[in-house]
Amino acid sequence: MGYAVIFGGGEFGRRFVEKLLESDWKVVVIDEDPEVCKEIVEKYGIRVINGDGTDPEVLDEAEIEKADAYILATPNEEKNILSSFLARERRVSKIIIRLSTPKYLKLVKKLGIEYIFYDKIVDDLVYSIVFPNVINIHRYTDFYIVEIKVDERLNIIGKKFEDLENEEIK
Repeated sequence: MGYAVIFGGGEFGRRFVEKLLESDWKVVVIDEDPEVCKEIVEKYGIRVINGDGTDPEVLDEAEIEKADAYILATPNEEKNILSSFLARERRVSKIIIRLSTPKYLKLVKKLGIEYIFYDKIVDDLVYSIVFPNVINIHRYTDFYIVEIKVDERLNIIGKKFEDLENEEIK
């Protein structure tokens, strides 16, 4: 179980809310639209802050410094970047930012944001938040290749893949 703050409660942000709640995470959403905030509270029963994620006071209210993940899901790339900078100042370790075009990619990389996506891989990224040993997920038409970091805590070292039971991989 972890703690995530999501800036942006639209359809895109709600996909993260649903996936994280399914994994028993505590989730707080920040959104500027009071109607969106009301809908999220009614549907998910979680804490929602009606405010702007680029406002340091709103981030403090969300206790961003305690977050295991900060997800910037608004369609406004400039707000997402500014808010990610503020979260980085508060030492949030995992920041996931919504970008629609690569025009800000250099800047985002300079900010040290670990995960960058282009509006299509929410499920994969949530999986990598919940399962931190997942390094990369390659999606193909009818299969996935999942790259994982294997360390001494996993009991699969030295075993053949076909010999593993599903329970051993968790």
